[in-house]
Amino acid sequence: MLDVLKYLVDECAASVTASSEGRTCLFGCVSATCWLTSECERKAVVRYLALELSADVEAGPEGTTPLLTACDMGYVKVVEVLVAECGANLSAVGKGGETVLHCAARSCNVELLRYLVCTCGVEQTESPRSTPSPLHYCVNSRWYSYAEFASVVGFLTTTCKIPVDVVDPNTGETPFLKACYHR
Repeated sequence: MLDVLKYLVDECAASVTASSEGRTCLFGCVSATCWLTSECERKAVVRYLALELSADVEAGPEGTTPLLTACDMGYVKVVEVLVAECGANLSAVGKGGETVLHCAARSCNVELLRYLVCTCGVEQTESPRSTPSPLHYCVNSRWYSYAEFASVVGFLTTTCKIPVDVVDPNTGETPFLKACYHR
C-alpha cells in the first residue's frame, strides 16, 4: 500500500489536504480496518504521511485525532510512531472527554496501556464530569478475551489506581456493576 500512496503523490500529484468533513489521509490510515493488512504496514504509511509529507498529526474529524483513534484501535506500533517520532499530543481529549487512556482501555490492549503509562508517563487524571473512567470504557468494550480483559482491569486498578467503585456520571453505574451484567 505504501508503494501505491507514493505513486499517487509522486506521479499524480495527490494532495494530503483534509476533506470538508475534516478527514485527512493520516486519520484515514489510522482508522481504516480493511485496506492495510498489518500493523507494520500501517506504521510505515503513518511514518510516510507524517514525516515525509508533513501530514498534521493532530487533525481529525469531529474532535478526535489520529492518536486517539490509534489508541482506540489498539495499534501499539502506530501509537509509538505518532508519539515518539511525530510528536503527537498525549494530552489530546476527544469530543466526549476521552483521553488516550480511555481509548486504550476501550481497545483492551494492556501492551498499549503499559506503553502509555510506563514509557510515556501518561497519568490517569480526573475525568471531566460527563466522562466515565477508563475502567468503564474497558468494561463496555466487546473486543477482548477474558484473559485480555482481566489483564487490562488489573493494570487499570493497580498501576493506574482507578477504583472499581467509581460511578459513571451518565448512568450512575460502577464498572463492577456493569461487569456483573454486561458480560
